[in-house]
Amino acid sequence: MKPMVSVIVPVYNAEQTIRRCVASILDQQFTDLELLLVDDGSTDGSGAICDEFAARDARVTAIHQKNAGVSAARNHALDLAQGVYLQFLDSDDWLAENALQVLCAIAAKTRTDIVSGNTLAVHADGQVQSWERRGRELFATGTVVSGSTYFSRVMDCRCYVPMVYNYLYRRDFIEQNGFRFEPGLVHEDELWTPQVLTTAQKITVADIDFYYYRQREGSIMTATAAGRRIASIQLIIEKLLEYSRKHLFEKKYR
Repeated sequence: MKPMVSVIVPVYNAEQTIRRCVASILDQQFTDLELLLVDDGSTDGSGAICDEFAARDARVTAIHQKNAGVSAARNHALDLAQGVYLQFLDSDDWLAENALQVLCAIAAKTRTDIVSGNTLAVHADGQVQSWERRGRELFATGTVVSGSTYFSRVMDCRCYVPMVYNYLYRRDFIEQNGFRFEPGLVHEDELWTPQVLTTAQKITVADIDFYYYRQREGSIMTATAAGRRIASIQLIIEKLLEYSRKHLFEKKYR
């Protein structure tokens, strides 16, 4: 039988953080899951740690590929995923202990394409900050709206969260629309998330703090050269404008 949720974690030189990340998934009260760990050509002990988890728990699959970036790693896992729903994590982040059970229950009850939750940014000094605090005033928890309505309202209030891991996705919805990440990009979520959100027929808003995002100086994002980041953003802007024209968005939303 298919698992209820496939959890996808790209891993690159994350031996200091991957154990906590994986433990937060495997220790969930909700056990009907598969975990796809994609070792993206790590040069430290990350690959061996992935194999270690796979050997200990049948729900874990360790995938090894030559270094090709986060987008390629996620795409590799998407091609193999079997779950009814999809959840993405980064290898230095972790989930609240009951996150998957709550999100999947909401998704099943409302028969929705996406469930939007809350991400908590965890700073080096221990301070925890919610990115969606203003957004919680927009929708009562459990509200079901179209993707275009959700996207336009969170953009208007400047509380839009582009990170892919802020949402639980119905896998059939992702596959039917052929969504994949653009290889080679930095800020790849900035292209994926608007397209996916605005395509969704139904999004359920859940006021649940479920994802802990570690903010640290040594991350891939903070270490990437500014020139490459700017080039990626330029390409993303062009592709989003093309997408908005193709889907005939009203000018004020484009």
